[in-house]
Amino acid sequence: MSYKSSIKKWMIKKGICTTNQLNNIRIKEIPTGQFTKAFKCDSKEKAIPSLFIKSKKKTVTDNDTFNEYNTLNHLWMNGYNASNKYCIAKPYGYIQENEILITKYISAKKLSNMIALRSSVLILSFFNNVNTKNTISEVSNWLIDYEKKIFQNDYVKLDIVLTELYEVICNDLIYLKNEDKKKLIKEIKTRSRNFDLIPVHLVNTDFKIHNILIDTNRITVIDWEKMKNNYYGFWMASALCRSIENLSVKWHISTNNLKKIKEIFLQNYLSRTIFIKYIELFPIIYAFESIIYLAESKQPFNNQQKRRQNITNQRLFKVLGIN
Repeated sequence: MSYKSSIKKWMIKKGICTTNQLNNIRIKEIPTGQFTKAFKCDSKEKAIPSLFIKSKKKTVTDNDTFNEYNTLNHLWMNGYNASNKYCIAKPYGYIQENEILITKYISAKKLSNMIALRSSVLILSFFNNVNTKNTISEVSNWLIDYEKKIFQNDYVKLDIVLTELYEVICNDLIYLKNEDKKKLIKEIKTRSRNFDLIPVHLVNTDFKIHNILIDTNRITVIDWEKMKNNYYGFWMASALCRSIENLSVKWHISTNNLKKIKEIFLQNYLSRTIFIKYIELFPIIYAFESIIYLAESKQPFNNQQKRRQNITNQRLFKVLGIN
């Protein structure tokens, strides 16, 4: 059965619309990634909600879409709903045939597009604009609120985390000199010596600016397929910071302007996160997230990727205070 036929059949089964109302249902494909099919489903009738439809399949054993539905359901039942200021997209259902995830369609602007658009308009002082500062601060408030909702006072031994990190540095950063690897490990050991444990929680490793939607009264985080249970505190903040930094490569935005955005985010987040007792571990997790990104990139195969890796390498050493 086709995607559109599966969606219409599901809508009737769930009572979202009747057979007679199907003629008023519009299902339009949305441009998206290589492995993803996405659609917007809406109707002229206001009683029928606008839906976002997604199906993603990389391999036969890929369960990303099903896992995302389960994650959204879990979050929805643990403090998230449509009235919240800090939101997720409401999960409506999952169709096993064609492996389709159905959520509420969010009509809002991506944070990444807002930054790129406003920063390109020289007349508008985007980075000194009060609204901009408030928006970035509200994004950090979303994460602070998420941590409060999801954290269950779970911890892991820091030694376990560091062992994993050292293995990635030694084995997967294939283009990094051994001398630089030793510097990284030495600095990480120095910074972590006063800690025995690190907080862990349900982490969205894809918490990045292109997955944050900004509306007048609401911030919604989308794309929850890359989840890790009992993963490290500060990881989501680190992923967001790196995604901000990468805009300098992707869209050639001034690194100084992006630095200001990151500073606004971190100033609010680091002063109010529930993990504030472990704040000295933030640079280590920040570095760890960047190292994983570099390790997954492997050997650069074009000039843009090579430039991105060089820039990330420099930031990696900077965040750990290594010359």
